[in-house]
Amino acid sequence: MPIVINGTGSVTGITTRLAAAAAPAGSAIQVLQDTKPDAYAQTSSGSTIYTITGLEQAITLSHASNKVLVQVNLNINHSSSGYNGIYWWINRTTSSSDNILHVGDQVGSSRNRGTCSGGIADERHTLNESAHFLDTPGSVGAHTYNIKWKDGNADGGSLYINRGRTDSDATSNTTTISSITLTEIAV
Repeated sequence: MPIVINGTGSVTGITTRLAAAAAPAGSAIQVLQDTKPDAYAQTSSGSTIYTITGLEQAITLSHASNKVLVQVNLNINHSSSGYNGIYWWINRTTSSSDNILHVGDQVGSSRNRGTCSGGIADERHTLNESAHFLDTPGSVGAHTYNIKWKDGNADGGSLYINRGRTDSDATSNTTTISSITLTEIAV
C-alpha cells in the first residue's frame, strides 16, 4: 500500500506495528504483568506445597521458539523454627503440568531447592526479594506463571506476602505490593 498524505495532513499506508513473526531477535513482543496489592498469609501443614494466591500471569507465545523473561518482585516475611525453612520458586503451568523453574542445584539428599529462601524481617516489616529468569516454554500454547512455596522444615511455618507477621491497623505496619512480569522475547 502506498503512503498517502491527504489534504488535512493525515498520513495513511504506514504500518505502525511490526508483526511479531518479523521482529528481530531480542525484541520484546509483548509485556504482561500481574500485581498483588493485598496481603497474603498462610500457615503450612507438613510438607504441603502452596501457591501464592492472587499473583499469576498467563502468556500465549506468538512463536514456539520464543522465550519468556520472568521478573518476580515479592515483599515477604515468614516464621519457621528453622532459619530458612520457608523457600519459594517460580512455577510455570503448561497443559496442566507444573514446571519448577530457576532453582539451585541439588546438593546432597536433604537440601531444599528454591529460587529464594524467604526473607525473615522483624514483626512489622517485609524484605524485598526478586528473581529474573529467561524461560523457554517450547510451544505457542498458554503458559501460566506463579509462585509456589513450602516449609522445608515441615514445622508449621507461615509465609506472609505484602505484610509483616503483625498485621494490626497501626501506623507502624505497612502493606506493600508484589508483582510478576512476563515479556515475550523474539529468538
